[in-house]
Amino acid sequence: RRLRSSYFSVVVSIALVLFLLGLLGLLVLKTKTISDHFKEKVAITVFLNDSAKEKNVKELQATLGKQEYAKAVNFISKDSAAIAYSKDIGEDFIEYLGKNPLKNAINIYVKSDFVTPEKMSEIEVELSKNKNVFEVSYDKSLIDLLTKNIKRISLWVLIFSKKKEKA
Repeated sequence: RRLRSSYFSVVVSIALVLFLLGLLGLLVLKTKTISDHFKEKVAITVFLNDSAKEKNVKELQATLGKQEYAKAVNFISKDSAAIAYSKDIGEDFIEYLGKNPLKNAINIYVKSDFVTPEKMSEIEVELSKNKNVFEVSYDKSLIDLLTKNIKRISLWVLIFSKKKEKA
């Protein structure tokens, strides 16, 4: 009788340990997926010169779409940007100014592997060299904050997993 209860407790203990290890592995995998999801929401906006011809803009857009860091590339005309901005602020700013001061732009959504402060600044420098580019813009503070928080969360998951393995 005692032997059977010890077998049962051993089987239950091993099952619980395996369950916790599987749960921890799932947590580690999902952490990577979630961090990649947030990183891939980051966009670099390339504002184009007003003198840029449509042919050159399409070539630039095609070239950017082929880059290894680009997940998606979207062109935003200055007219559609004006409409969206007017909706955001609730009034027609072009009426006050007399003309549309906005620029044509291309949004580049970056793959998660390239969303680090160093790589983003390299991409910015590369894009700025193009003669049709007026300005390259992205949220540097967001990239820094995102990188720090992902490292911090990854560290805690690693510490938590090491403590669970010892237990």
